[in-house]
Amino acid sequence: MLVVDDDAASIDSAALALTHAGFEVRTARNGAVGLEAVLTFRPDVVLFDFWMPVADGRELLQGLREVSRTRIGLVAMSGTPEVESWCERVGVGEFLRKPFDPEDLRSAVRRARDHARRGSVDRISVAPGGPVSRRLRIARVALVVGREDLVRSVRSALREGDRPMQVAVVPEIDDAVRALSSFTVDVIAICGAVSEKGEVESRERLAVEAIKRGLPLVEGGDTSTIVGAIVRALAPAAEATGS
Repeated sequence: MLVVDDDAASIDSAALALTHAGFEVRTARNGAVGLEAVLTFRPDVVLFDFWMPVADGRELLQGLREVSRTRIGLVAMSGTPEVESWCERVGVGEFLRKPFDPEDLRSAVRRARDHARRGSVDRISVAPGGPVSRRLRIARVALVVGREDLVRSVRSALREGDRPMQVAVVPEIDDAVRALSSFTVDVIAICGAVSEKGEVESRERLAVEAIKRGLPLVEGGDTSTIVGAIVRALAPAAEATGS
């Protein structure tokens, strides 16, 4: 599961309680990083604070709604009572008032996990008229796979470019094929050479899936080549939307 909160003490206490209950836990310090973690980690449950810098809980939900094709359990937490009524309006089934009891946390997460099949992210909407900022834009998402050092460099360049992108990283090409059934992406990048027989076959499967979905698939052996290819591949879409 994924815990998203800007408060270090809250993250630590939640992660400790959930780890002791047998959950595999990842953490993120704001909604933007949290969304990227969702794309990469694909958690069953997201526990998130509402008030966060860079991108808050409302924006995180909007991002999930735009990119996720799978059902995710959701648990919101806040020290502000108004957030509980917001959760009811937008369909977040579990809410925890801070500070929370560890057992209450574990129970809420289990319920969210168990109820995920009945509560899809697709049914969640951002309440109209609310103060939704535009700090978190999910205009483009890149799915990146390949050599670890090159993947890190490409991800950094895409995050910090003129038009920053959300980046989902997967370790193997087969993982990229599976990820396409879970999330909406705009471009796929393979970093480094594909030479071994198994990798070549996986690359062919990924290419077939990319064609089916109308997605550009770019490859390269260095950061500038890959990033340049991604920018060129997405240029027509950016011009069409005026972004």
